[in-house]
Amino acid sequence: TGSAFWGSAIKLPARMIFHQLAEFVTGQKIPDLNSGMRIFRRDDLKSVELKFSQGFSFTTTLTVAYISENRTVRFSPIPYHHRIGRSKVHMIRDTLRAAQILIQAVSFYNPLKAILPFVLLQGVFAFFFFLIWFLGASSRVAPFVASIFLVGACITSAIAMAIDVFRTATRKK
Repeated sequence: TGSAFWGSAIKLPARMIFHQLAEFVTGQKIPDLNSGMRIFRRDDLKSVELKFSQGFSFTTTLTVAYISENRTVRFSPIPYHHRIGRSKVHMIRDTLRAAQILIQAVSFYNPLKAILPFVLLQGVFAFFFFLIWFLGASSRVAPFVASIFLVGACITSAIAMAIDVFRTATRKK
């Protein structure tokens, strides 16, 4: 880990978003998602659900899967130096692939976290339209629109909870 990990000013925003998304997925602070040595038993690896990486970003997938399945993961600082030579990483394509892996992981391991932002967004819209109605800016449309967003948030929440119950009931122990 270190300052070299974050890369250039162009890569910095993407890496920060990627890092925050990984921490949101796992619910745990992750000091370094990509670098470092992974030591694990082969049998443990076979039992981890690695459905997402398909060879790409194996270390990210492995780290997220282990943390999400409450397995022991220990982070130890390692020296990280600037690369010598050219990187084979394609900024846009590989960033999108890595984001896809994290979105698939959150949908698989914790679907409530995948749907929660949409529920919150619907709730904010409902509050906004109720506020417009309360302040008297619009007396006919605002409460109707607010109610639609509020009902949508409730339905989305119910679907998310049903998915989570189904996921929990059908997962192998």
